[in-house]
Parts: sequence; structure tokens; C-alpha cells
Amino acid sequence: MAIYGFNNVSRRVITQTTTISRQLRRDRKGDSRPTPTTVVVPNNSTTAYWAKQVRSVKGHLPWFTSLAVRNRLIGARDVLAHAATNGRYDFTQLGGLLESSRIPMYRDNADQLLEAHTWKPGLISLARVLYSQRAKDMDLLDALSIYDSLHRWHGSGSLTGVDQSYYADLLTWKGRFAEALEILESTPAQTTDRRYAHGFLGLNAINPNTTGDSRRRHEWLESMNLLLGQSGLTPIGVRNLEAPSFFELQAETPEAAIPLEEQPLVSVIMPIYEPDASTDLAIQSLLNQSWQNLEVLVIDDASPRSDEQGVPTDYRERLQRWADTDKRVRLVFCEENRGAYAVRNDGYDLAAGRFVTVADKDDWHHPQKIELQATELINDPSVKANLGNWVRVSEDLEFLLRWGPDRVVHPSFASLMFRRDEIRETLGYWDTVRKSGDGEFKFRFQLVYGVDLQPTIKAPLAFSLMGSGNLTSSDLGLGFRHDDRHAYQRAYRDWHRQIQRGESSAYMPKHPAERPFVAPPNFLPQRPTEPRAYDIVYLSEFGFEAGNSSVLLQEITTCLEAGLRVGVIPVENGLIASASKRHFVPALERLVLDGHVDRLSVEGVAHTKLLLVRWPACMQLELGKRSRLIADRILVVANHMPYELAGDRRSYDVRTVSENVSSAFGQEPVWAAESERLREYLEDLMPSGALSDSTWKGITVPLDEGARNHHAPDPDRVPVVGRHGRDHPGKWPSTKKDFLSAYPTDGSVDVAILGGASTPIRAGWLPEELPNSWTVYPFNGVSVAEYLRSLDFFVYYHHDDLVEAFGMAILEAMNHGVVCVLPPHFAPVFGDGAVYARPGQVQATIRRLWDEEAYAAQRQRGYEFVRRECSPAAYVARLRDHGVTADSIIDAPQELEARQRV
Repeated sequence: MAIYGFNNVSRRVITQTTTISRQLRRDRKGDSRPTPTTVVVPNNSTTAYWAKQVRSVKGHLPWFTSLAVRNRLIGARDVLAHAATNGRYDFTQLGGLLESSRIPMYRDNADQLLEAHTWKPGLISLARVLYSQRAKDMDLLDALSIYDSLHRWHGSGSLTGVDQSYYADLLTWKGRFAEALEILESTPAQTTDRRYAHGFLGLNAINPNTTGDSRRRHEWLESMNLLLGQSGLTPIGVRNLEAPSFFELQAETPEAAIPLEEQPLVSVIMPIYEPDASTDLAIQSLLNQSWQNLEVLVIDDASPRSDEQGVPTDYRERLQRWADTDKRVRLVFCEENRGAYAVRNDGYDLAAGRFVTVADKDDWHHPQKIELQATELINDPSVKANLGNWVRVSEDLEFLLRWGPDRVVHPSFASLMFRRDEIRETLGYWDTVRKSGDGEFKFRFQLVYGVDLQPTIKAPLAFSLMGSGNLTSSDLGLGFRHDDRHAYQRAYRDWHRQIQRGESSAYMPKHPAERPFVAPPNFLPQRPTEPRAYDIVYLSEFGFEAGNSSVLLQEITTCLEAGLRVGVIPVENGLIASASKRHFVPALERLVLDGHVDRLSVEGVAHTKLLLVRWPACMQLELGKRSRLIADRILVVANHMPYELAGDRRSYDVRTVSENVSSAFGQEPVWAAESERLREYLEDLMPSGALSDSTWKGITVPLDEGARNHHAPDPDRVPVVGRHGRDHPGKWPSTKKDFLSAYPTDGSVDVAILGGASTPIRAGWLPEELPNSWTVYPFNGVSVAEYLRSLDFFVYYHHDDLVEAFGMAILEAMNHGVVCVLPPHFAPVFGDGAVYARPGQVQATIRRLWDEEAYAAQRQRGYEFVRRECSPAAYVARLRDHGVTADSIIDAPQELEARQRV
């Protein structure tokens, strides 16, 4: 039978559900005949492993869900689908099952399979992600199907909190208005804010534009005014109740409590670019305020005189009509487009009012808005500023969920009203960026005055039209914030911390000689005419406290010292929560905040000679966006194994990472392994030519002679051996015999360990009361440099199943003049820089080298290896091989290394 519009995945799912349904029917009839079953093959994919982490690690699910929403991370869907179905289905397959649930004849079968084999928390998280990301309308339909299924299985009270809001909104979107109202009324919302938001969501289900039912239009308007009336606002109306729209909003102007002659002047700054019908409504709603003593400073930000075809525009004439109509409108035309906040500052200089506030060009303002805010400032001199709430609406006056997690009514930072003279004296001006300046100004105010600014009243004082031209329509959403906005916030909060410490003034000049903090290039008033050019851009997870971030810091510092221009693109990983939550380690972020390195977003316009992906797992999940970065070359550095030899850990798939890099940046990457040993494992996973012949070893700055270890073998003492690293089973030998061979407890050598030794103690290999010959320092118990200077031999033996990608700890030991004794598999990595022995041969090797001439010769070989293979000069030469050169690049190795030592 042909089923039109039904995909193969759905057919497979139906076959499986039919099998289960047939078995259920036989069970009810007492039929014991066996039913053919589907053999479930264990899912060993990387996605399934990540999903297992989501299911099993405490707190991982809410973090991963938030990560997916915050970054609109499309690849997170597969992980959540696997988590929700215990590894059975990826998102495409689960989508086929959800499609089956939407077909009446297959719904029961699909429900049986879903209910029997899904994990409710994972399924709910997937619904939230789909609702928030809404990459296409099918996402909303799938989210609705998940909520429908949960509602069928568990009843009306099963969905609460944010899920109750999302489900009701989806039901309205799908035209199931009675069900939406039922869901909103089924379980009382737990918080006052959510109950109030549900009132506005309920209005959408009786909106005559949405429902097409004009019989409830009076109920709709009355219900809206009941919500506004809870805060004492006078009723609003629409000119045409048969077809209400944003452009039909109106309200009677009530008489102000303070007579006109006693009202202090309020200046309302309104930046404008390309005014339209919503601008007319915004200006009219300000002129209709009950507070009549105001000036509306309309500043046109150089709206074009003609369109792209050369046809004259009417922008100036449209605004001029308002200035001609009402003397309270003061009109200024700018000759250069600089952005909303630079224009605001012009209006700020012109403002004559005792109080100043801002109005956006596409907002309708309730007639009591100015009065309510100004009256509070008059009645309480201790109040220096206040703000109001607003709602975002469509042209059809649907109330939109735009601020997380499900607040319809939320604070409007733009509505801040403040005392002009005092605030100008203490805070100065707005930061002249094109976006997000309201938040910076508000938080700077809160810092200086020690208050938490919250809306004056609960009801919205403005209705904001949400259209494609709105500045926030594409880079702010339900939990989503564009990375440029995030970067800007981190930068201004760093400045605010300096203010708090007394290291900087809170005063922002209108034209600062230099910016007090960095901002994304496209936020600045003068937009770059050409893409920014970089020699190298690093894309990575920058939140690791050690390991990858330590290597990145050294590599980036080397590039800067060599005169290269460097950018970074941070990508939060979905595997290790601690790194993702940290976002940046302080040392790396300091390079960004101090302006040495530019922080870029994936979508940013730029050009680089080399894009270096430094930690493949950060590209395991599809970003869901196409970058405008043009890279001459793309290199992915594999700094660890994609899988573990023992156990089921899967960090990344080479195929998936390559595909995601290609999808985001438009070309296939080349890979480089961090060591020769790792390269051997990667060769079988890549097509010919995809893996570079050269390796990408870590680097360090060669130490001066005076900073290195100058121990000499002494027959009157035993040598000191040791190692530093994580106290993890994988970092210790596999057996007790190998452990004691490498790190004896009999006093034949002294053993000093940095990083703890609980693993061998738990294994029973080492007594809890340490032998006299043993010293164990906790992690960070002493500095690494101090520790290494105390050693004679660095002895590093790990678990047989661990494939160590490189070994920065080994490199550091060589650099400090410590002779390194390693397992033979490290020989291709460190060459003659170390000596190699099996565990049982370690002590004999140490005795052989416990000779002044032999020890000095091996120490020098180790140091020469550092200079030859892993120095900044070697790194610069490596970059040249990958097309990275610059006119200012430093050629002299000694000068480059001297700079880094300083």
C-alpha cells in the first residue's frame, strides 16, 4: 500500500510498532506463539555515548539542554533523541516515529513504542530544544507531537511550568484553541510571573485574528484590559475591533494626577532609521501621553534619501510632518549612520528635561507610561532611575514568547528613565555600540548606585512590534543569545569589575580617546568596509583549566610574539560540562579583553590564512549555521584519541567532525595528529590525503640555563624519580608489578609525585601510610617548576589502554633539565630526547644513567629536542608550512624565545 508523504523511516517504525502491537494482542488472548523480534544491536556510536552521559551524569541533562538552546546547536537533537530512546533512534528516526503518531491509523502503535521505550526527561528536553530553536516549522510540529504524546499518556497535569506554556502556545499555533485554553487552565502556574504570562498566552487563543472567530473579540479585548487593570492601567482599544492589529492600537488619554504646569519636563530620545508606519504609531502614542510636558527628540540615523534603484524615499518627509504637527517633536537628521546608541548620545546632549528616557521606533506606549515613571521619581528623591515592562507582539497582536524561559511580559531596558543631570555627571553616556548598550548602561547604573532595577509595575507599559527589521529578531530568542552579544557582555562586565575595584571610572565619555573595553567589530559605529584579515584563527573550547587551554595559550602567545594577527572562535563543547560552563580560562580571556586577540563569532565576516580547529570534539555537534569566515586552509588538530581502547568512551567521530567543519566553513579540512603514535591510530579512520604527514606537537619556551635543573649524579644519595599529572587510573600503570617497577617503595630511589596518588592506594599497591622514600603533593601543592627542579628522573608509565596523544608534562620535564624515562611507544614522539624502557627495565636504566657524563649527555639531548621540535621558533616554522606568513614575522629564534620569557 502506498502511503503518500510518508518516509522510509516512518515505515520502519510502523513495522516495529505493528510487531509490538501484535504481541500485545496475543498476550491479551493468551496466545503463547512467539512473535518475530527485532534484534537490538548495541549502539557504539559517539552520539550514543554522549547520550549515555546525558542520561547518567547528574545535572548533565539540564546543562546540555541549556547549551543546545543557548547556542541553537542543531547537532544536539541527535544526542537528545538517543538519550530519550535509550540509544535506539537518532533524531531523523525519532521524527519518523513522531510522524506516525500524527496519523490516526498508526497513532496507537506509535504511542506503544514511544511510551515503552522513551525516557520522559529526555523527551521533554528535546521538545524544549525544538520549540526554542525552531529552525523550521517542522520543529514546532515535532515539539507539539511530543507534548501531545505525553499528555495522552499521563493526563492534563503532566506538563507544568515552561512545558505548560510551550504546549499551550503550540496548540494555539496549530489552531487547537480550545485545547490551548484547557492546558493553561488545567494546572495553576507555580509563580506569579508565569500565571500572568499565561493570561496573555490565553489571549492568543481567543484573538479574532488568530482564531478567525470574531464572536469573542469583545471578550478578547476585555480580558486584555483586565490584565492591564491589575496594575491600575486604563483600558486600551483598537480602532477596528473586527480586525485588530498593532497599527490599530489606541487608548483614551487620562488626566494626569499632576497638573501640566507642575509637571517637570521629560525628554524622550527616539533614534530612527528608515521610519515606517510603526514609527508613526510610536510617535503618536508618545504625544498622547497623560504626561504632556515632554519633548520627543527624534534623531534620524542617516536614513537613505533614495533606495537601491535610485527612487527617492519619503523618510524625511514622514518625520518632518510630525515636527510640523506638534512643537514637542524636535527633529535632527544625521548625515552618517553610526547606530542607535551614538544617535542616543546626540539626543542626550540636546535633552532639556529633568528626566530622560528612550523610546524605540516600533513600540506603542500606553498613555500612562511616562506619568507612572516620572511620578515615582518626583515622589521619592532617593530613586535615581526606574524602568517598565513590555511585551513583544506580532502585527496581529499575538503575544510572543521571546524572553526565557517563558516570560511574555519582561523588563524593557530601553525604557530606563533617570535623572538627567546627576546620571550624566556620574555615568556619562551610553556606549556607542550598535547593539546591547542598554544592558551595559543599566548594569553600570546598578553597580554605581547599589540597586537592582526592576520594573515599576507588573503590567506592560509598551507593546513592541516584532518583525524581521527588529534588531533583536535574529540574535536574541528563547534562551538564545548571539555569541557577539555574549562577548560584549563579558567584556563590559570585566570593565565593571575594574570599576568595582576602583581601577577605573564609571564615567563613559561621549567620544572616549580609547574604548574602556573591547567590543565585537560589527558592534562599533564605523562598520568595517573590508573583512578583517587574520594570519590564524583558532576555533576551540577555551574553557579547560589545563591541557588543551595550556597548549592554546602557548601557541597563541607564540603567534602574537611573532607579529601575527590572531582571532579566536569559542565553541562550547557538549561533552565536558565544566569547560563549557567556564567558557574561557582567565589567561586566554585576558588576551581577548586586553585587545591582543580578536574574539570572533562563527557567522562573523573575516578572512584568515589558516583556521585551526584545536580540539575536535567541539565540532562533533553540527552548529547549524554557515560561517562567513573565509579560510585559505583549515586544519583540525587531533590532540587526543577519538575513542578509548578499553571501555565505551567516544569523544568524537573523524567523519562527523570533518562533515561539520565542511558544512560550517565551506571546505574539507586536513587533519594533523599531535604525535606520531596518535597518527598511527588515525590513519585507518581517514581517506588518503586527509591526514597530514607532519605532526602538531605541543610547544614550550626553552628555559635559560639558569632556570634549569643542574642536579648531578651523586653516589652518596639515591636518585629522585617522579611524575606529575591527573590522579586517574588511566594515568597509572596497569598492574601492581609494573607500578612497583616504575615507582619502587623499597627505598632504592626516592619517589616524589605531584597530583596525588589515591589511585594506587585504592588499588592496594601503595600503603596509605606512605613509605619514607615517598613524597606526594596534591594537585597545585607546589608549582610545577619548583617540583621539576627537585627531580633527577621523570618516569611516566600509564595504563596499557591509554593512548597518550603527546605528553606536555614530559616536554616540561625535558625543558627543566630532567632526564625522562618512558615506555618504548613514546620513541617515535620524543626521539632521542628521552630514554625508553619496559617497566621491568626502569630501575636498571636509571642506574645506568646515574653517571655524571651519561646523565649530562641525555639531559642535553632532551633540551635540544625541545628547541628543535617544540620551541616557539619551531612552531613558527610549522605555521609557514601551512601558509601562515606575515611581513612582521620574527625569524630569529633567540629573539622570539626571549620575548616569551619576558
